[in-house]
Amino acid sequence: MNDRWIHVAREGEKLGKFGLSDIPALVDARLLKPSDDYWEPGMPEWHPLSELPELRAVGARSEDWKGEAKDAIAGATGLLARG
Repeated sequence: MNDRWIHVAREGEKLGKFGLSDIPALVDARLLKPSDDYWEPGMPEWHPLSELPELRAVGARSEDWKGEAKDAIAGATGLLARG
């Protein structure tokens, strides 16, 4: 199989280069998070894995996405509360 390779980072720390077809299983195993960033040659900037069309297409576990959304909302609420 001729797989595309993407680079993945978490909070600015590079985690490595992964085959695109491996990403859903790595997210499912919770080794990667939907909030981790990805980049591949030709992209002008990094994007969250949650924006990766191939990951959404295979339906990564919904509890992972819900957990990430709750964390993001909690973080934003905390920032707003602190002014």
